Parts: sequence; C-alpha cells; structure tokens
Amino acid sequence: WGGKGGGGGGRGGNEQVPSQLEPVLSSYYRFAKPVVGSPQIVTGGRLTLRELFYLKEAGFRSIISMFNMSATTEWKGMHGEFHSSDEQVKIATDLGMHAVNFNLGGKDSPPPFSLEAVGAVSKVVESLPQPIYLHCHVGYTASLFAQIHMVTKGVRSPSMIYNDTRGLGWDYQSN
Repeated sequence: WGGKGGGGGGRGGNEQVPSQLEPVLSSYYRFAKPVVGSPQIVTGGRLTLRELFYLKEAGFRSIISMFNMSATTEWKGMHGEFHSSDEQVKIATDLGMHAVNFNLGGKDSPPPFSLEAVGAVSKVVESLPQPIYLHCHVGYTASLFAQIHMVTKGVRSPSMIYNDTRGLGWDYQSN
C-alpha cells in the first residue's frame, strides 16, 4: 500500500485491507481520491494497463467504469493507452478483480444524473468487494456519484456534498 508495508493481496479473499488508501498517481497528473466517508471507495479517471496492474498490486478488488468508453490513445489532452470499457473488464477479470462497465446513459441504463441512476450505481457499489475504484473519464462524474452514494447510505448529509467534493478537487458550481 504505497510503500507503507501492506501486501499486494492474493486471490484467496483473506488479504488485509487497510482503513485508509493513499492517492493513486497517474502519468497525466490526476489523482484517484478516497471518497469522503468511505476510504474503501476511490474515484478517478480512465486507466492505462499500467494503472490496472497498480490497482491490483495495491489490493483493489473491484473496478467500476461509469461510462462505456472506446479504446483511444488521447482523450481531451490526456495521453495513454486507454482500453475500451469492455477490454478493461476482461483485463481486470483476468487479474482476479471484479469489474463492471456500468454504461451510464447507455441503451439499457437509467437516464444519466437521475435518481434512478444514483440508485443503480449504489446497488452496483454495494454488490462488489472493496476496495473499489470507481471511474469515469477524469473522475468528475464518478466522484459525484460516489458522494451521493454516501448520502444515500446515511454516512454523509446532503448539505456536505458540495464541501466534500470541493475537497476532492471538484467544484460543481464552477466546473
């Protein structure tokens, strides 16, 4: 766990999970951040193969992709070998992790940014082993849904969402 003495975790399911996770650095200067109220849920942006391996080595057990993304080497100025969401699910599964392509806004999903979508994402989060990496393109939508998830669980109050997400680097009133 970030060089502080934790193990990489095996496939046996009885690996040690720390109470706090450290930020995951990426090659294009974004961070994955623990969600306020649940350090076992971490949000961030798209993953390269190297970052998928890092998450496995760091002990993450599940990955959720918020959107159905296609493979690319650049997205809005960020460079990397980004796999499609379906490829990411296969790679993560091959690494022994659970992986879900939620496909927010897709044909078979609830309307994006609806209460139905919040409930559906929360249901997926609750069904997977933790720690979980929940991501979208850069982390903006994933962080919002994760913070709302914490409200629906009663861990945080609705009035805290703005300050919690702003503390994660997202200002939903100006971004």
